[in-house]
Amino acid sequence: GKTLAYGLPILNSLATNPPCPSQLTGLILVPTRELGMQVARHLKQAAHFLEKAKIVSIIGGMSMEKQSRQLFQSPDIVIATPGRLWELMNSSQVPTFMESLKKLKFFVIDEADRMIEAGHFRELESILAALYYNFSQAQEDGAMVKRHISFQTFVFSATLSLCRKSKRGDIENPIDSLLEKISFRGD
Repeated sequence: GKTLAYGLPILNSLATNPPCPSQLTGLILVPTRELGMQVARHLKQAAHFLEKAKIVSIIGGMSMEKQSRQLFQSPDIVIATPGRLWELMNSSQVPTFMESLKKLKFFVIDEADRMIEAGHFRELESILAALYYNFSQAQEDGAMVKRHISFQTFVFSATLSLCRKSKRGDIENPIDSLLEKISFRGD
């Protein structure tokens, strides 16, 4: 149910507004390889009516060369673990994927509570920075200018508790912590 809660709006968008070439409709970040494969399988099943929908998994334990080729072919939906995605984003082999991020429509963080745990998924912060802001060279004065990228963000977790004790014994609200770490940037 959780996968379809964010998957159906993405698939609906694909069905009603076919994407332009090199436009990424959905980017879904998941904490584990297993969840990535499961999400990809469910979305492919749900997308059976969309003849040309390209859904790819970018996860560890698979060939980076094959995954680079998949990103180069302008997929509609990418399901990825942060580590592997960041590794590929930093390679010079996927410039078309980096361009497609500028036109992203839906961004999903699945199992968000696990994604923000201290010491885990450092790459997530780098991916968020790359997604939320596109740095480009300004024409005037040669200064760097931040241009805001606009897309819909979904944050999901099946296990997020309302309150918990920290290691120091303080009462924490994971939702507040989540909102601080996943910065919903805007003007």
